[in-house]
Amino acid sequence: MAALTKSRYLSGLQCLKRLWIDEHAPERLTSASLGEQRIIQQGMEVGQWARELFPEGILVESLDFRDAAKKTHELIHGGAGCIFEAAFQDGGLRVRCDVLVRQGDNSWKVVEVKSSTNVKEVQLPDLAFQYHVLSKIGIPVEGLKIMHINSGCVYPDLSDLFSFEDVTSQVLALQEETARNADTFITTLNQDSEPGIKIGRHCIKPGLCPAKETCWAGVPDYSIFTIPRLSEEKISNLVSSNCISLNDLPVDYPLSEKQRAYVKGVLDGEVKIDRKAVREVISGYEYPIHFLDFETLDPAVPRFAGMRPYQQFPFQYSLHILYENGTLKQFEYLHMDKTDPRLPLLESLLGRFADHGAVVVYNAPFERGVLASLAEFLPRYASALNSITDRLKDQMDIFKYHYSHPGFLGKISLKNVLPVIVPSLSYESLNVSGGSDAQAVWDTMIRSTDMEEQKRMAEDLKAYCALDTLAMVEIHSTLLEL
Repeated sequence: MAALTKSRYLSGLQCLKRLWIDEHAPERLTSASLGEQRIIQQGMEVGQWARELFPEGILVESLDFRDAAKKTHELIHGGAGCIFEAAFQDGGLRVRCDVLVRQGDNSWKVVEVKSSTNVKEVQLPDLAFQYHVLSKIGIPVEGLKIMHINSGCVYPDLSDLFSFEDVTSQVLALQEETARNADTFITTLNQDSEPGIKIGRHCIKPGLCPAKETCWAGVPDYSIFTIPRLSEEKISNLVSSNCISLNDLPVDYPLSEKQRAYVKGVLDGEVKIDRKAVREVISGYEYPIHFLDFETLDPAVPRFAGMRPYQQFPFQYSLHILYENGTLKQFEYLHMDKTDPRLPLLESLLGRFADHGAVVVYNAPFERGVLASLAEFLPRYASALNSITDRLKDQMDIFKYHYSHPGFLGKISLKNVLPVIVPSLSYESLNVSGGSDAQAVWDTMIRSTDMEEQKRMAEDLKAYCALDTLAMVEIHSTLLEL
């Protein structure tokens, strides 16, 4: 009989097909991306920090579930007061509890550790399944709590890194539903035929399904999923009618004015460019033009002075400077160790900037936030940083307001715009091809003791960040020719 674990229970809530594939065709699941692996690793690190608050806790280390369940049984009957990763099984149901704390002689409190800064509704089914299993085997549970990151914690004082919230009543209210789900999921796991679940928004919510790549293999580039802000209800209805391609969308289907304009633009292959507006925007860029991009990390557990959980800090920048005579120069900085990168990065950056000239970025609120954070931490540089902030120009605004192309697939991120505007440039050949990947690679690089591995990862990071700024340069050059 297949086992229904906590992770599989949550998979079943997202999609029965995903649950079935996990048991019967795991080769159809894509491996976690570098960014996803970093999130998983961060969750494990948060769990380790959480255990520090329970010094009497005993860790059940075995990865073999039967052995772990046996060890848990021995600890409970041996009088242990706190157990980490306690394992319990009832038939095909299996759970491991992050923290199990004895209450008196016979009852227990279950503490689930989460790396979020508050309790989220999607976290409750996890505890509900744990309670369901423990109840079935006669483990008395007196209370259930979620232990999450306290956003008010400030480094270096990590004594208040966590907050606790009692969710007993919410979990108990889910028990009838949990029992029904568990029965359904066990049946699904043990059936031979794949559930006939159609694709939809559930493929990406609450997280990207690892089976999406195979389930969406036949979805065309121009699909109903690219229509901006199309409701989940409408998507579900269209998918049920096998209407996936924009070519199959009924001409009288109810859409907003912007949605209708998008669909018409795609079907007509229409490119809309307000050339006058684009020229007005870029003609206002004073030379030398600085094309700037930061890469940042936002760890759950703060690492440097004055930082809070999930506060971003930059570890890398790329800067291309375009002079009026056409000369183009590139400068960069990549922090190479575990020390605080903010001051050396900032000193390097300010040493490259002219005291005049436009600063072009892509998605200005992000860079503006990084600059503001640096100014707050290093107020003696606030004037120079404010000068940069005052000169920010957002290249994304051109594609938000003045330039639309069906090739953008309904999005205006740099990754969507670049291959349409500058086909000769691509992120596809890079080992690092996204911001979340860059975070993961940098965090791995600074921990590595292998010099060759460090060098390789540094080259990958520099290539990625440099392409971000070069992409803006080449897009700018193309726009100048309109």
